[in-house]
Amino acid sequence: MNPHLPDEGLSVPEDAVPKAGRTSPAESGVSSLDGPERGPLSRGWSTAPIVAIMLVVAVFAAGALGMAIELML
Repeated sequence: MNPHLPDEGLSVPEDAVPKAGRTSPAESGVSSLDGPERGPLSRGWSTAPIVAIMLVVAVFAAGALGMAIELML
């Protein structure tokens, strides 16, 4: 031991040392390293987001069509 370093906190109490062949209770329940089980995935998008996206696409298409007709005249 180094006489210049304090001994505080460097020793392990005897009851904290695990006995040979024993596993602590916190580790004994671990069966694998897998994550938590997940529920089934949802079937898809709901109706509202699809309607909103289609509305935006329709407005854009109508504007592009109107601009193309305006340029031809």
